Amino acid sequence: MIRRIASQELVLQLRDGRLAATALLLLGLAAGATAVGWGHWRKGEAERLRFAEQSYAQWVNQEPKHPHRAAAYGIYVAKPDTPLAILEPGLRPYAGRTLWLEAHSNAAFAYAPADDDLTASPGLGQSSGAGLLQLLGGLVALVLGALSVARERETGVLRQLLAQGVPPTRWLIGKYLGLAAALLLPLAPLALLLTPAAAALSAPEARSDAWVRTAGAMAASAIYLLGMLAVGMVVSVLVRSSRAALLAALALWVGGSILAPRIASQLVLRSAPTPTAEAYYEAINAEFAGGFDGEPGWSERLDRLEQDTIAEHGVQRLDQLPVGFSGLRMHAMDAWTNTVSDRHDAPPHEIYADQD
Repeated sequence: MIRRIASQELVLQLRDGRLAATALLLLGLAAGATAVGWGHWRKGEAERLRFAEQSYAQWVNQEPKHPHRAAAYGIYVAKPDTPLAILEPGLRPYAGRTLWLEAHSNAAFAYAPADDDLTASPGLGQSSGAGLLQLLGGLVALVLGALSVARERETGVLRQLLAQGVPPTRWLIGKYLGLAAALLLPLAPLALLLTPAAAALSAPEARSDAWVRTAGAMAASAIYLLGMLAVGMVVSVLVRSSRAALLAALALWVGGSILAPRIASQLVLRSAPTPTAEAYYEAINAEFAGGFDGEPGWSERLDRLEQDTIAEHGVQRLDQLPVGFSGLRMHAMDAWTNTVSDRHDAPPHEIYADQD
């Protein structure tokens, strides 16, 4: 019975031109955004390769200098994008993709947008194929589910089915399966084209990973749409009229897909604001110099080392020492930072860039 109900619902939805037109429009938008993403990915990879070659050549061809200064000369590197970025750029708009590498320095990603621009973005203009699929596809799934039961109740079809002895649970399951098939049917061509395309654009050693990731992304989108369809059907069961069900579905979509992420982001920023990189490193350097865990900091330790070294060699100033004080200082710093690293399971020597 469930299979028969699902088949009948699928046929009815396919005959209804509104759902077909909406699905084709959604598929066209997602395909267009994916094509734009492919162009951006192709251009970005070409620029990344050219940038990497020039940055490496600049580092290799630097003027002869002391090895320590040569290491501190630094080099830019750029994170490559997998072909899956054609569908979804991931964290690239947030974290950036350019990194500055320098000896004794723990750099952060560069060329990332400002936080306020990201949290204030409404999300409707994003060119990501996955973003459009989730945003507009979720709306279609909610509306489709919200009208499913309420419309049958208003037209009297549900009363006739129940009078004929059709179990309500089986009828709901069959109707859900039919609507799910009609909803996911347009996604099949996109998945069949995108998955092998992402694998073909990947390096030979990464093609199997591209297959898995792209198929997983499409499966996750399908699960999301099925979940939104289920929410819409729950609304349709609880609400008496199709108009009220439609308004409730639109309210859920606006609140859950547009307002909730922005409100949650603002609440998090206000309750636990993220410090800037400058404030973060200033706090670390202040603790390093002033001390923490009830122990003296590096400034006090350095003053004590200078006094003990001067007293040990019987001189008045550091420049009168028969040995290089910088070597003694570096040895003392390494010994102290290794002790702190063993205690806190962290490599502090990677972030104390300006203390030597």
